[in-house]
Amino acid sequence: MRSANTRFRSIRMALLAAALGLASVGAGAHDRDWQEKWLPIDPLVKEWWQLYMSVPNSVREQLAESESACGLGQRGSVWYLATNGVPDVTTTRRCVVPQGVTLFVPVVVAACAPFPGETVEENVQICRELIDPFDKLSLTVDDKNRSFLIERRAQSRGFPVWYPEDNFWDTPEDDVPAGVYVTVAEGQYALVGGLSPGKHTIRARATSTTDSNVPKFDAIFEVTVAPMKTIVPR
Repeated sequence: MRSANTRFRSIRMALLAAALGLASVGAGAHDRDWQEKWLPIDPLVKEWWQLYMSVPNSVREQLAESESACGLGQRGSVWYLATNGVPDVTTTRRCVVPQGVTLFVPVVVAACAPFPGETVEENVQICRELIDPFDKLSLTVDDKNRSFLIERRAQSRGFPVWYPEDNFWDTPEDDVPAGVYVTVAEGQYALVGGLSPGKHTIRARATSTTDSNVPKFDAIFEVTVAPMKTIVPR
């Protein structure tokens, strides 16, 4: 089993931090039976990670925290916010979103995938232990306290995630091949809706009051809500 320090590398507040290694292991019959009995399902968490993990590192670096990065892969009535930030640094991402969409905002999140010899059940517990220490969470919208919107969510049934070449899990020591991998996830998120047209600032922070070794996460989303346009050629 991985050490606590190694496991903490798997957090990023999409934001997340660097990555821990990963290998593909299919869930066995015992895992599937266990999952069907009681594991929580959260489609928004699943879709957030499927979008986030599908972006190659080179694209993340090129787009950085730009509006293009925020809009990448977005569609439908829910937009999934994220940043490329690292722990203990305030990260600001600029976004232009359509009027009427709801924003799914990460506060602190973790994704876990089985190493060889590990089970999905064990990785559910790893993700839970990664999130547990974060006991001080805050969310503001235009400087107004909206921390009551924060909810702990889990997608604990293993779900498929496509990792491209040059993917999130790659490190100088480990090259994870492109492919579809089983993943579980847990975290603290908020749904923010009803923003009027114009500029808004959303800030999400997470830290621990009991463990100084736990990283701090601080993300600022500078959001412009814009009415949808029709295309007018020049």
